Amino acid sequence: MAELTSTMSHDAAAAHLTCAIIPTAKYETGRLVDIDSPAFFGAIRGTMCDLDYVAALHHGWDGRDERQIATRAKSVHFLTNVVAPAAHNQGYGRYAQHLYDLYRVGIVHLRGPKQLENPANTPPVMSWALMVERRDSWAPDGVPFDLEHLLPVVAPTPPARLFLPLSIRALFDDFVVACEQFAQDLETEKRAGGQQLLARWNSAAAGLTRPAKSNLLW
Repeated sequence: MAELTSTMSHDAAAAHLTCAIIPTAKYETGRLVDIDSPAFFGAIRGTMCDLDYVAALHHGWDGRDERQIATRAKSVHFLTNVVAPAAHNQGYGRYAQHLYDLYRVGIVHLRGPKQLENPANTPPVMSWALMVERRDSWAPDGVPFDLEHLLPVVAPTPPARLFLPLSIRALFDDFVVACEQFAQDLETEKRAGGQQLLARWNSAAAGLTRPAKSNLLW
């Protein structure tokens, strides 16, 4: 397995994505999607946490605050600029911030997805809807309506709200495709004689591989 180190070559960084991140994600998170009773929250939690890690490597780190190695902004940037084109789904760009706040923040920190409210919107509330496949139908209030991954739909019954549907299979598969694209981009940069993407990678890797500062006693 290609473990992360503080100074990696293009080949080693690409191998970390394809031989460590993707296989681990498939083993730990992919199984939560494919079981008979899918683990919706667990699948999203695992995928979004892995995405935070990969986004940090893609964006880089300035070497200052360890709490800024992985951030919301870096993950949103990765969703917009890597996942969206790799998955051929511009919903990741249009709704990257919404996806992150509804699903990642809610599920990682608050157990379940959140709802968002902004009176400037019509309807003012954006809510969540989970499914396994990229398309499904749902009837939370007894009235069925169709859902498609990251395609907002207005609720057919009160209260007034907009659902942002999320397919756990699509999210996982598209994350894997984005990691593969990231690896290809590293290989392309190597062939072109560039260093920018690798330099960003190694700047984040330096922070991720060193012990975190602590005031704890042992």
